Amino acid sequence: MSIQARADMELWDRPFQSLLLGVLAINIAAHITNIPIWTLIASIAALIWKLGHLYRGIKLPPRWTLFLAGAAASVGIVIEYDTLFGYEAATPLLVFLASLKTLETNKDRDAMFIIVTSYFLLMAHLLHSQSLGSTMFMAFDVAAITILMFQLHRTDRRLTRVNLRPITRILLLTVPVWLFLFMVFPRFSLRLMQSQSTAPSVGFSEGLNPTSISSLIESDEIAFRVRFLSSAKRSIEAMYWRGAVLYRGKDLRWQPEEESLLKAKGHALESRPAEAPKTNETTDYEVTLEPSAGRTLFTLPRLISLEGPVSTMSFKPYMTEANLGRLTTERRDRLLYRAQSILEEFGPLENLSLAERSRSLLLDADIAPEIQDLAHELGATVQGAPQAVAKIEEWFMLKGFRYSLKLGANSPENMQDFLFKKKVGFCEHFAASSATLLRLMGYPARVAVGFLGGKYNPLSSTFIVRSKDAHAWVEVWYPSRQNSKQGRWITFDPTALIVPLRRQMGGDFFDLSEEQQMQSVSPQDAYAHLSRSTLSSLFDQSVMLWDYAQMSWSNFLLKYDSSGQKEFLDRLLGVQASPGALISLVLLFFVISIRLIVIWRRRQSHLSPIDLQFDKLLREFDRTQIRTKASDGPLTMRSRTNDPDIQFALDRWIDFKYAASTNVSERETHLALRRGVRAASRLPSASDSARSLPSL
Repeated sequence: MSIQARADMELWDRPFQSLLLGVLAINIAAHITNIPIWTLIASIAALIWKLGHLYRGIKLPPRWTLFLAGAAASVGIVIEYDTLFGYEAATPLLVFLASLKTLETNKDRDAMFIIVTSYFLLMAHLLHSQSLGSTMFMAFDVAAITILMFQLHRTDRRLTRVNLRPITRILLLTVPVWLFLFMVFPRFSLRLMQSQSTAPSVGFSEGLNPTSISSLIESDEIAFRVRFLSSAKRSIEAMYWRGAVLYRGKDLRWQPEEESLLKAKGHALESRPAEAPKTNETTDYEVTLEPSAGRTLFTLPRLISLEGPVSTMSFKPYMTEANLGRLTTERRDRLLYRAQSILEEFGPLENLSLAERSRSLLLDADIAPEIQDLAHELGATVQGAPQAVAKIEEWFMLKGFRYSLKLGANSPENMQDFLFKKKVGFCEHFAASSATLLRLMGYPARVAVGFLGGKYNPLSSTFIVRSKDAHAWVEVWYPSRQNSKQGRWITFDPTALIVPLRRQMGGDFFDLSEEQQMQSVSPQDAYAHLSRSTLSSLFDQSVMLWDYAQMSWSNFLLKYDSSGQKEFLDRLLGVQASPGALISLVLLFFVISIRLIVIWRRRQSHLSPIDLQFDKLLREFDRTQIRTKASDGPLTMRSRTNDPDIQFALDRWIDFKYAASTNVSERETHLALRRGVRAASRLPSASDSARSLPSL
């Protein structure tokens, strides 16, 4: 029965509708993190209502209420996103409308609408993520949706092996087509569908306040991955990944500069003056950045050069005045870039302009007199920035300051409270207070925010930097002895002296108990405690294996842009591949494919699945001489074999084909013939039997 003939029928069976709801639910679940919670709840409620109608007979809502709900959802999306355009706004609206559609699905065309909508929801998911997990989900989802669409066009909609075999074969045959199109179709970056809203910064905040860093420590979210390319690698305690430099501070809160000021004071990569040549003190590394840091490009101090593929350079990266890598435009994609840094103590001297010096000494007018007196006391006997840094560290140790993430009631309310009463804090408290004391002592200082360390993955030889590696420290200006206007910005981490284990272990430090954190143990002993159980060790290895696969896939996608594709095809074809040549190659592939499909279809028999199985059985009979001539009938062939499976297959086929009334089903006959074919394939051929006869 065709779709047109069933167009006015109520939807057939509950199992098929349940599968339809299941596929739609899978595609809705893929967008859980990208749609408003009210949209998700309303969509789930619609699906549950439909299930109640199918299995409990609950009455469906009238159509006019569905129209009102759709209109209300559109208004809600406009309020939420300020627009209906762009895939961020369109995705939740499509999710909700598809769920509403299930409440009036009672015809084939309604089911087809939901199936097609599921394809669009899958495409929207891929716009949000192209990770390895998303790719695996895409393959499964495409197969599920396609099978559902194939079943919609069948009279028998049961998910049997016989029914699924044709569509499975089709899906497998499309895999080479996917691979070919991926490799040769011209690569381009399309951002027309992106909205103009600011991308959320989930794992990194450029400002500093008493909770900005500590709030990230509980998360294992990956910020970026780093692979060192040169032999001059950094140890974990030397991996200070700079993300932002802050000059404006008020008490414990420090604010980043305006984006327009950063861009105005910065300079494009190609116009940056040449730095020191590559030496043993320079470090080359490759960073795969997750889409959670806005415009920031994390690098080690002191950055010398930065480059990336076309997909990265399209965001127009530039260098800020504070020697930070940054993007001109917002991003929502994973990025790959290479950078080169030199140790802070090496390389040519930097110039400190009067404007930057003033900003590095800027003080809040409301600093407590007690803090000013402390700075005067500490700075009275020091000469130079190195001595000032040492004096602050000595004072922290003498006064018994402690480093703790779980502050609770001991959380300092302000800098005065931290320095003279509570004396316990996190890296934000130590960095903000130290920078303020240095400025009061007359030494230029600024607060740096980023990450410290990383977890090493031996499978991929990369360091995984997570949210729990977030950190704040101080950068102090060390002037040259010959010229006070020249010098270097040197890292000063006041927490490193209080808890050296934090610097040596990175974010893994926070997996220790607070008592273990304050103990004077080696990193090796601390790691041995964390990996004490076999189960935890196996889990860590599994995580590392998955991360290795994920990173390899991500880097492959990022490197295979237009230039990467051209390089690959140039090597493959031996000639330069222009865009016109690629398009011609794709068209030629389609022409050849269509021609092969036409030839294949012409050669295919129009036999039913049972007749095709019987034809296979006859070919086996010809091989074994069970059938000696074309006129041999099934009863004759049955008499020439003693194999019970072959005899049973012939009996079933005779009953199915010639019996006037029989209870033998098509499925039973098909299975019996398949067993008969397998049994006949195990019999020796006539030629083998002749060779085995003894000679007279």
